[in-house]
Amino acid sequence: MRNVDLKNQSLEVLVINFQNTKDNASFGELYDRYYSNLFAYCKKITGNREDAYDITTNTFIKASEKINQLSSPELFPSWLFRIAHNICMDSGKAKIKNRTIALDGLFNIADTAKGVDEMMEKEAMLNQLELLVNSLDPKEKEILVEKYLNKKSVAELQKQYNLSASAIKMRLSRARNKVAAMATN
Repeated sequence: MRNVDLKNQSLEVLVINFQNTKDNASFGELYDRYYSNLFAYCKKITGNREDAYDITTNTFIKASEKINQLSSPELFPSWLFRIAHNICMDSGKAKIKNRTIALDGLFNIADTAKGVDEMMEKEAMLNQLELLVNSLDPKEKEILVEKYLNKKSVAELQKQYNLSASAIKMRLSRARNKVAAMATN
């Protein structure tokens, strides 16, 4: 098929042609047809142009690799958007995890400042952290204080609160995420 003919081809013909021959021109036409809508969808979910661009690109790459798993070519658009949705959700989870890891570092600020500027910066961070933690619900505040100020392990917190390790970790995670959300606002 020539490129001129591709514009007039049905969705099903393009998908089947790419599945059977790996004809890049067929997939290129699918890309041209769906790129702008997919990008807009990803941007709406992520709220970030750069993330949306990356996710849109990754979606088309994954679609080209997995297209033989698509048994109904007419479902290509919904299948493509489902891939994008899943990548968006995974990306969001990764960002939350990374933000939580960064926040863990904030909770574990050690008094290792080498100069006056570093000491003042750490003091400001500690003051901000204290304000944020004090604005939490008392139970959320208590578990963070026990973990990070009183240096209790998850096992010790399990005994103290009579909860499972996963429940303790979940409560700590939720409290840290609330602090992180307040810090970014």
